[in-house]
Amino acid sequence: MTALVLGVIIGFATSVPIGPINLAVMAKTLRDGVHQALNLSLGAVVMDVLYVLVAMLGISVFIDLPIARFVLGLIGFFLLIYYGLRSILTKRHHIEPPPNGNTNGPQKKFHSAFFVGIALYLSNPTFLAYWIAVAGVMHGHGLVAVETFANVLFAVGVGTGTALWFYGVIRAVHHQRHVLKVSTIQRLTQVAGATLLAFGVYVGYELFVSLRSGLLSF
Repeated sequence: MTALVLGVIIGFATSVPIGPINLAVMAKTLRDGVHQALNLSLGAVVMDVLYVLVAMLGISVFIDLPIARFVLGLIGFFLLIYYGLRSILTKRHHIEPPPNGNTNGPQKKFHSAFFVGIALYLSNPTFLAYWIAVAGVMHGHGLVAVETFANVLFAVGVGTGTALWFYGVIRAVHHQRHVLKVSTIQRLTQVAGATLLAFGVYVGYELFVSLRSGLLSF
């Protein structure tokens, strides 16, 4: 059970720094409500678990290929630009709750936000490097046994910790949504969108530099 507890702690702590996924979850909560934000965050949680398993079991060869990193980065670039612009251009009628008082947003298909969460996670190649480093520490110091069951427990713990963080963020933002004026929510959504757009520009710049530097061999 030590592996599980360690996973929860590390998963929660790793999720705290504000980045594209956290911002996307916040913007999704403000714009579309709790359900869609939970779907998006679930996609990121699933990828967290898979990446940790890949790192802990030592099967990261394919994902770490330059061409794979480039393709994933390109997908992330387009998604960040799209969601950044979409949030910046958010209109008041997209935010105002319907007459029946339901603030959970339109009931869109589950897979839409879920796969956005997956794609945003995949777009950041540093996640795999981070979890490989964590795996080295966990195994090197004997904190997690080098066996499949312990590795799976650790990965499940990480996913649980990540899910707890996202749930807390979504509930906090949703609570403030009831308190804030529509105009304030609109501005916050636009600020989050501008930040996502900035992340997208940065990802695009990194992709351009990698091409110019000839780091990719197709």
